[in-house]
Amino acid sequence: MPNRIITSIFCASVAISAMSQTEKSDSIKTQELDEVVVNAQMQRTSPTSTTYIPTVRQKNASQNA
Repeated sequence: MPNRIITSIFCASVAISAMSQTEKSDSIKTQELDEVVVNAQMQRTSPTSTTYIPTVRQKNASQNA
């Protein structure tokens, strides 16, 4: 009798986990974008360091260097 109960619980848990893994279709439409290229004008990067060059406005708004 206890084996039958344990087997029933095991089968029920396997069935529930199998049902929860079914994939539902997403309601949000997606669109694939082309490649994006970013050109930085206020930054210089080398293999050893990166240098940022702030604008005059950024320098005036900063607290310290």
